[in-house]
Formats: sequence, structure tokens, C-alpha cells
Amino acid sequence: MNDNPIEIPIPLSDIDGEDLLVRGVAYVNQQYALAQAEIEIEHLEKNVARARYEYEVSQRVRDGAASADDRKDWNPQTNAAHDRLAAAENELAETVERADYHRAMIAEIETDLGDKADAYS
Repeated sequence: MNDNPIEIPIPLSDIDGEDLLVRGVAYVNQQYALAQAEIEIEHLEKNVARARYEYEVSQRVRDGAASADDRKDWNPQTNAAHDRLAAAENELAETVERADYHRAMIAEIETDLGDKADAYS
């Protein structure tokens, strides 16, 4: 994934000064970062669902083992599946938090730009 903002041409007729240009570019960069985070969230949600399913299956296999020794032998695999689920959930939570940050930044920049925000959308 590329975190570098893309260059987006800004209509010069809507620029009232360098400060507005700076705000407009910041706005576009935040929009781009949010779009990237949202794509990543879709992917991570699927990873969490898969990891959760694998953990549940591992628990069922462990719990259905014929003997206590067999169940004990499954504990490391079940624990590893749980660790993968926890890691996937943490990564998703961090990405959701990052997306929330970008949404907040976009809202605040839109306030600063006022009606000129539409020129950058």
C-alpha cells in the first residue's frame, strides 16, 4: 500500500492565495488517505472473519478430541489461532482509528475552506 499522496491538479481559478492552496492540498491528501484506509478496512474485515472462523474450528476440533491428552495436544494450535485473531482485530481497530482521524481532519478542513471545498472534491 502506498501512503504517498497523489498529485491532483487544483483549478487555479479557485485559488485566492497560497494559504488556500495549502489548505486545498491538505484536504485532497486527507481524502486520499481516507480512501486508502477504507479499502484497507474492507480487506481487514475479511481477515478478521477468516481468523475468527479458524479459531472457532480449532476450538471445536480441540473440544471434540477423543482424550484429555489429545485435547491438550490441540491447545498450542488453538492458542495460535486465537493470537492470529487478536492480531487481526488489533490491525482492524488501528486502521478504523486512522480512518476516523482522516474523517475528522476532512471535516475540519472543510470548515476552513467553506464553499471552496467543493473545488477539491
